[in-house]
Formats: sequence, structure tokens, C-alpha cells
Amino acid sequence: MKKFLLFFVLLILLSLVIVVLVLLWPNKAQQPSPAQTPADRYAAAEPPLSTQINTEKLNINEQPKIESLDDSDTPTDNSEKNKPHPSKPKITELQQIEALQQNIAHIDLDQYKKNATTEAYLAYLLALEKCLPFHRYINNAGKIEFTEQQINTTVEQHANNGFPKHVTQHMLDKINLCKNVKGEYLNRLYDEVTYVANHGNIQAMMLLSHMPSLNLALRKNIDKETRKNFYHKQVMWLEQARQQGSLNALFNLAVRYHHGVSPDAVAAASYYSALQHFMPEYEYTETVTVLTENMKTWQKAEVDKTTRLIIEEMQQLPELYNW
Repeated sequence: MKKFLLFFVLLILLSLVIVVLVLLWPNKAQQPSPAQTPADRYAAAEPPLSTQINTEKLNINEQPKIESLDDSDTPTDNSEKNKPHPSKPKITELQQIEALQQNIAHIDLDQYKKNATTEAYLAYLLALEKCLPFHRYINNAGKIEFTEQQINTTVEQHANNGFPKHVTQHMLDKINLCKNVKGEYLNRLYDEVTYVANHGNIQAMMLLSHMPSLNLALRKNIDKETRKNFYHKQVMWLEQARQQGSLNALFNLAVRYHHGVSPDAVAAASYYSALQHFMPEYEYTETVTVLTENMKTWQKAEVDKTTRLIIEEMQQLPELYNW
């Protein structure tokens, strides 16, 4: 009896297991498809009308055709297209600022800098630059002072040495211009001209290419490296002026690299050649020949490359200045 009951229980359990398996076994029609990769989903998706391609006519060996902006069906204005493009920009005179002519002792530098235009301020600084040679006449009050005796003695020396009258008059005009000017302003002059140059003024840049710094000039025992660094700073200002379109700066760079403190035949030949391109009326071919005749092949190639770069850069400017 016990065996029969046990067999009956096992049979019921087996039947339940079979029923459960049948119920849970998935139908093929209801099986989920494998997950799609992003690429599969992109391929399966219907592209929008604007991106559909007629694959039947697509030849993968053909080069893609780029539609011209000047489509024949579209009317275009060819006036710009047919305009001649000059190979050289227009060369004009640089409008130079003139120094103030009257005595400048009454001008407060800081106040004038604050209220004046950049051009008016440069006119004042150009007048102040004329006073630099008189720094040794600064009195105990910190101002430039001339005695009547000093002025008369100077006039007599001019006469005795046969100086033309206009030279003596020019010297007297400078004395009148600078009388009682503060010596402090002379010390600040270099920095103030730098301020104007940093506003893109070519004339100020050219002034910095040769004007001394009084603070540096009055130092004792200036080492060679300091002097050399100041010279390179002057060359840097010439380069800045050239980049603004100054052909005078281009010429001065050629001369500096030819005869200056740090001669560089490659740079000198490059600047002379570029200048020859823009101003063919000046003949520098022989100078370039002398500079390049003993160069190695790679140096001559460097001259050609640098010349081309300078010309291309300056041709991008709207105009050039022959000052």
C-alpha cells in the first residue's frame, strides 16, 4: 500500500513538471530577435528623403562631383570675378606726426596722456625727444635749465666754427622748446613712446628702432649682453613696423642684418630681395649677389623661402608705406 501511494505521488509530480514545461516553452513565432547593433539599426532605418541615394546609378569608381557655386542656371555677377587683382598693394606716403614747436614745459605728461589723442600725444613725445641731448643741463630742481652765458658761449662757438646760421637757429629753437622741462619726463620717454607704438603707430615703432633709453644710457658699467639685448629690441620694433607695411623698416632691417651688431647674411639677402620686389627702382641685385655668392645650397634655399614669405605677408596688407 505504501509503495502504491509513493508511486502515485511521484506520478503526480512528474505530470505537474511536464505541464509547467509545456506552458513555459516559447513559441518560435513569439521568440524575440537578437539585439540590434547601432550599425544594424542604422542600416535598417529608412533614411530621410534628403539623404537617400539611388544606389543603382552609383559607381564607386567615380570621383565625387562637387557642384560649382557658379551654376549655369543661376545668374551670377562676374564683375568681382573679372576684376584684376594687383600683385602689389598700393604704396603711399605715411602721414607723419610733427613735433610740437612751442615750449612744452607747461605740459603735464600724465594729464596730457589721459586727455589727448594718440597722435597728439605722439606730437608731444616727439618734442620731448628733442630734449634728450639736454639731460646734462638738469638742475637741482629736476628741470632743464640754461644760463644766458651758456647760450651765448654756444652761439659764439658756432660762429667760430663756421656753422651755417640755420644750424645755430635750430639749436636755439630746441633750447627754447626744452627750457624748464622736467628731467623725470626724459627718463620716462622711452616707455611712453612704447605705449604709443603698442597702439599700432608705425612712426613710434620707427622712433624706438634708434632712440636710446635714457635710463639705460645713464647706467654705469653696462654689460655687453644688456647692450645686445637692447639692440635686438630695436630690431624687433623694425620688424613690427615692417609687418604694418613700412618699406623704410624693411630697408632698415636689411641694413641691420647686413652691417649691424649681429650680422646675418641670409636675413639681409632676404630683406633686400623683398625690398627689390616692392621698389624695383632701387637696385639691390648686386648686394644680394655679394651676400649669397659664398652661401651653401641650403642657405640659398632659405633666402628664397624667407623672401617669398616676406613678400606674401606684405602683399596681404591693404597698403604699404614708403617711409
